[in-house]
Amino acid sequence: MLSIFPFFLVLRWRDYRTQFMFTQIVWWASIALEILLLVRAAQERLTRKFPIFYSYIGSVLLISLVRFYIHEAHPGFYQRFYWSTELLSVIVGYGVILEIYRRALINHRGLARLARTLLLILLFVTVAKVFADKLSSPFGSLAIATAELGRDLRYVQGALLIVMLAMFGYYRIPAGRNLKGLIFGYGFFIATTITNIAIRSQPGNELSLLMRKLQPVIYLVTLTIWCVALWSHQPEPQPDPRVRIERDYQVLAEQTRMMLARAFTYLGRAIRP
Repeated sequence: MLSIFPFFLVLRWRDYRTQFMFTQIVWWASIALEILLLVRAAQERLTRKFPIFYSYIGSVLLISLVRFYIHEAHPGFYQRFYWSTELLSVIVGYGVILEIYRRALINHRGLARLARTLLLILLFVTVAKVFADKLSSPFGSLAIATAELGRDLRYVQGALLIVMLAMFGYYRIPAGRNLKGLIFGYGFFIATTITNIAIRSQPGNELSLLMRKLQPVIYLVTLTIWCVALWSHQPEPQPDPRVRIERDYQVLAEQTRMMLARAFTYLGRAIRP
């Protein structure tokens, strides 16, 4: 029995070394694809078309490199730095949804303004709710609040992507290759992340550890999709003038104004002495 024990130690060391090398390969491959995305964006002038998206990619790249330096040079400070930058990544990542809606509704300015306002309100309400609940708790912390915010915003982003796809189908909104690739890549990333969260929330689930290991690979696949779709600038198709989206927007805007007027009226009556 004692003679077999060192053999198992060697096997476990080999598994750990293989896993560590695989993780490093995936990490550096992701860094390379992020740089490639930014280089092609500069060459094709895609940063003018998707400024928020490329700001997100640039921030993720910079944060990853700084985290690596902090982990190697100042390991005691790494955890605090990680959660501080993770909060920034989560909020900036929400901007990709804003970018998708902005580009999809670029020919419908009124609806685009309404969508932008609603998306910013959703972001503000989600951030305020999470931090009010977690930071006011005696067991709350920045790490817990950031983790909760990341989870909740993934759910919000998933719902918003479903709404966007429904609008594409119902109103037949045209989209070019660049925008389709952006939506497909981000939709794939959000869907797999939500699945990962759901699996990891179930204690004892054997898939939890596997999904945690696959998350970097999923991000690498997402970057590959974006590199293919955003390799070159593609013109957006012209919208169909017969689309009913503007007429429906006018009805929606009028109903929204009436609801807000009633709400302010009720609020004024409630606060009167």
